[in-house]
Amino acid sequence: MWYDVFVLAVLIVGMVRGAVRGVVWQLAGIAGIVLCLVFAETISAIGAPFVKLDPPLNHWVVMFVAYLFFSFLSFGFARLIN
Repeated sequence: MWYDVFVLAVLIVGMVRGAVRGVVWQLAGIAGIVLCLVFAETISAIGAPFVKLDPPLNHWVVMFVAYLFFSFLSFGFARLIN
């Protein structure tokens, strides 16, 4: 009987830890997208003149780099939490 309770407790602890870890990673992905959407226009206006491409393409390149930066930042924070 005590062995069954112990195994059940280990399973519940593992399940809760896995669920929390999954939620944190999903929130990190959403945070990267939201941060990019909030700051995309400002960052694109500031960084586009430094990229030597045709006008519509330079804004897209800067926004893609901003997305990568914010995703790296949010997943790094999520890793610190875990």
